[in-house]
Amino acid sequence: GYGASIGFSRIQYPDRRAAAIVSVQTTSDEDQVGLAFFTHPSTDAAASLVEAMRVDHAGRLLIGSTQRTVGGVNCALHVEGTGADDSSIALVRNTNGATNPPYLMFGKSRSGSLGGDTIVQDDDLLGYISFNGADGNDLDGGAAAIQALVDGTPGSNDMPGRLEFMTTSDGSNSPTTRVTINRS
Repeated sequence: GYGASIGFSRIQYPDRRAAAIVSVQTTSDEDQVGLAFFTHPSTDAAASLVEAMRVDHAGRLLIGSTQRTVGGVNCALHVEGTGADDSSIALVRNTNGATNPPYLMFGKSRSGSLGGDTIVQDDDLLGYISFNGADGNDLDGGAAAIQALVDGTPGSNDMPGRLEFMTTSDGSNSPTTRVTINRS
């Protein structure tokens, strides 16, 4: 875990409650450095500041927790809480019309470098939504999943696809495809 802030690397926005602090945080061996954001949780002047979020040494944004894997993935954005309000992500778009909703977009390229557009191939996995529950050990076993794959040969402005809906049998921790909607 991270220790106390380094004194010379701290920005404090004081008022009568010391409402916010941005602080460099380091591990005990000073090997990994992160940037932590602390806020005042209430109007009670005696209440302590709490860490609202952190950007860790690997550039991950952590809200409400230190980094841990979910479904075996060490995500770049990690939100964790004890209630619906502090463990949810909302996407809201306000527009006067029937189109232009908020979007959750998945993109895949075979380029291997940022900004690349190398064409994908048949059966490439384009996106995966995983539903994981704690099993007393970790959050890596999945109960269900939805995945999107390329379903045929893609080309310029041609991207055939399929959706697979998966659930996990009793006694297992790995989802199996139960329903497939293919390109046809």
